[in-house]
Amino acid sequence: MNNQQGEVGANGDLTLTANSIDNQSGTIKSQTKLALNAKEQIDNSAGNLVAGNAVNLQAGKSLNNQSGTINSQQVAVTTDNLNNALGKLISQTTLDIVAQQQVNNANGFIGSGDKLTLATQNLVNSQQGTVQSETQSNIHAKEIDNNKGQLLAGKDILLTTNALYSEKGNVSAKNVNIQADTINNIEGKIIGQDKLTIALNNLLNNTRGKLLTNNTLTVSGQGDIHNQKGILQSSENSTVALENIHNEQGKIVAGQQFTINSKK
Repeated sequence: MNNQQGEVGANGDLTLTANSIDNQSGTIKSQTKLALNAKEQIDNSAGNLVAGNAVNLQAGKSLNNQSGTINSQQVAVTTDNLNNALGKLISQTTLDIVAQQQVNNANGFIGSGDKLTLATQNLVNSQQGTVQSETQSNIHAKEIDNNKGQLLAGKDILLTTNALYSEKGNVSAKNVNIQADTINNIEGKIIGQDKLTIALNNLLNNTRGKLLTNNTLTVSGQGDIHNQKGILQSSENSTVALENIHNEQGKIVAGQQFTINSKK
């Protein structure tokens, strides 16, 4: 289906099924529910996919939303590769994204008014990209590139990953929970207003970085931390239990109880 610079609309539900759907600089809209099903790809570059109640997009190989807009009360995306570079993918309530290979959100915006769930092998959220939920974000990815990017939530963030790269990046929520093998937070910020919990298997590089919370800070696991000129700070209790702690010119501070367990 080719809808380049065209417009397709319906006052009721709208469902389109095709091998590929080309909506470059076009508009496909529904007053209620919009469902697009493509065996190969959906190309919405510089286009608009909007609906009053719900948008459901299924693309076998790829969904290209570069510089495009996807917007509805509820949004669900299933594909192998999602390209949202410079794009906007917005849901007023829940947002569910499953991309078997990659989500590219470089300089893009992915946002939800309620719970956001994102599952992929590789999340690229660099170059001032933003993934944001007003309530809860659950992000599962083998690798997360958040260099100069933002991962934000109004209440809770759960990041499950092999590697989080967040150089000069920002991870912030009321409660932050990160389960990772490796975290690179060089000159980055990880902030849990109430609680910050990190479970580490390999290495946390917090060189000139900041790990901050107003309540409980816990960093534990089998890995090492490099905190050269970095800051780990809690207004209440801090626990750091790792194999090795390198804190040259760094600060590890607790307002109340402070526990450190380390082999070195």
